[in-house]
Amino acid sequence: MDGPEKLELLADGTVTVLGRLLDSSNATMLAVVSAPEPLEPTPSGPQPPTVQAIYKPVSGERPLADFPPGTLAGREWAAYRLDVALGWDLVQPTVLRTDLPAGTGSLQLWLEADETTSVDVFEPTGVPDGWEPVIQAESEDGAPLVVAHRVDDRLRRLALFDIIANNADRKGSHILHAPGGRTIGIDHGLTFNADEKLRTILWGFAGLPLSADESDALKHLDAQWDAFAGELSAVLDDDEINAARARLAGVLSEGCFPAPPTSRYALPWPPL
Repeated sequence: MDGPEKLELLADGTVTVLGRLLDSSNATMLAVVSAPEPLEPTPSGPQPPTVQAIYKPVSGERPLADFPPGTLAGREWAAYRLDVALGWDLVQPTVLRTDLPAGTGSLQLWLEADETTSVDVFEPTGVPDGWEPVIQAESEDGAPLVVAHRVDDRLRRLALFDIIANNADRKGSHILHAPGGRTIGIDHGLTFNADEKLRTILWGFAGLPLSADESDALKHLDAQWDAFAGELSAVLDDDEINAARARLAGVLSEGCFPAPPTSRYALPWPPL
């Protein structure tokens, strides 16, 4: 199946929960999404297609002090729509459905990631070429270490995506890699807050100028903002949508990646 077919299956297929992922702070379930069975089964013929998906029900969201209750699943969907509007293929196809086993929630296509990592820990003199140090740290025995991330085009785009989405939790484990070199961001429930919440491990791009391709994608989003804002209004309030527009305008005006704020903590915890 191609991307549109998988998205259609997520939107219309039958969802069966396989189990819960226990290392998630909110209820997160692995599910199988199946196409409807044919009216006349044909055992020897092709079987209805299926995909695996991550299901995050609103009913399983832990209350937070700085995000309205029951909104994280909608923010997952809004982040996917932002990625579609930018045309960057950084977020797996995601839908928001009301007819799921544990109630309304987001359903995102499962990614079978490889072992590539974009964020890692090194000795200060051992940071490889093509990596940028972000955090000074130390080992349990007090030896100095640094946390660094790769510097490449797809990671730059993910950093820009997070700026517009105001991602409050871009830790290293939320960056995955699919076979073929695709960089994918996951866990976008803590996005689109009206207040500045950006907490990311990708601050190594701070101050770098936008490339022509990056600038063109942001300008295209700006030009279609009214239509995009209409989409977001299904899950976000006016203040959140207007704040996203202001962040987009700020990046375009400055023409570069912003620097970390000095008035608040700007790293996710834990960073990896």
